[in-house]
Amino acid sequence: MPRVERQKMIVLAVVGLFVIVAFAVALNLSTTFSRFYSDIFLRWYAATKLFSEGRNLYDPQNATEMWQIAFGQNPWGYETNFFYPAHLLVFVAPLALLPYQTAHLIWTIIIQLFYFIGLWLIIRHSGWPSKSTAIGIFMALNFISLPYIFHTIWGQFNTIGMLGLALCFLALCDGRYALAGALAVSLTFKPQNDLLVLLFLLFWSLWQKKRWPFILGFGVTSFFCWLFAELLQPGWVMAFMASLGHYTRVESAVDLLWNPGQVTAILLALGSLVVFFWKRHAAPGSLDFVVCLTLSLAVWDLVVPIYGWIQTVLLALAIVWLVPLWKRSFPVFGHSPVYGFAFLFVLGWIFFFLDFVFPGIGMLGCAEKTYKLLFPLFVAVISVPLLWKRGSNG
Repeated sequence: MPRVERQKMIVLAVVGLFVIVAFAVALNLSTTFSRFYSDIFLRWYAATKLFSEGRNLYDPQNATEMWQIAFGQNPWGYETNFFYPAHLLVFVAPLALLPYQTAHLIWTIIIQLFYFIGLWLIIRHSGWPSKSTAIGIFMALNFISLPYIFHTIWGQFNTIGMLGLALCFLALCDGRYALAGALAVSLTFKPQNDLLVLLFLLFWSLWQKKRWPFILGFGVTSFFCWLFAELLQPGWVMAFMASLGHYTRVESAVDLLWNPGQVTAILLALGSLVVFFWKRHAAPGSLDFVVCLTLSLAVWDLVVPIYGWIQTVLLALAIVWLVPLWKRSFPVFGHSPVYGFAFLFVLGWIFFFLDFVFPGIGMLGCAEKTYKLLFPLFVAVISVPLLWKRGSNG
């Protein structure tokens, strides 16, 4: 990298860090976006009760007391709980030793750093965007994207998987299979968002003996995560599974489109499995391998029942993977993905702005559908043509 470009990247990193910290501080002090809205609050509270009283992480009393502290009552009426595997304590336990306001500030900074570090690693590997100015613009657009903003406001856990997937991908490209398997465990901290991409990685690793260390790395790291959680919360697996039975029923993205009897979701999932089998010999980092990753991310976002749009933050990685592949594979239409992503970005903001100006007319729901349905659908659509490119096994 030329010296001038390197200096620009350093300035960009410093400015980015300042903006990240400023956003976290603003949320931490805000009365409009109270820090009690953050998902870390209930997990922090449950962990403090576990350490101070020995109360089970998944005890419904934690949620009851959390609502009382934060709002005086449950303002939305739906049931909540810890709702995550207990090895999330790897992150939450240290925060539970701190006062909540301090823990909230630290966590809000960390999840943003996870996002941009993961994104930067894939940008550096893919070579898109290539110039510091373009990288700065792309990063800024990510910062003001609605999924990122609300993921940060709600203090969510998706970017653990985002950074972990980026590191896992780079380790696979370097042939470090055991390390990649260990890093893939990051996808289990919030498995409801990352299950299909994890399934692809484990399935893909079965087909060549040299890949088997991936399974070993994943298995050993998973065991130690289970053991760590088991020591702190004995019997957590059954308690976690039981808690999921109380999860409020929500719609998937395809439910918003057409999904009678879950037929669309089943067909999309089966189609993904067929692609995984077809491309099972793809080399790490090859076009086929990358497309399987983007397709698994997009399809899972379409079929998994989940609230809101924050789960789509991982699709930022798909953008960085897909744009340069399209430019190389379809030179005439190489910029089509960029135009498509830009259109959806602007469309989502238009709907959000209209809801702000004219509240109560349903525009927020349209903004949600833009990101929850149209964005992953577009990623899936532009991934499919790449599957038939010759020499794509790399």
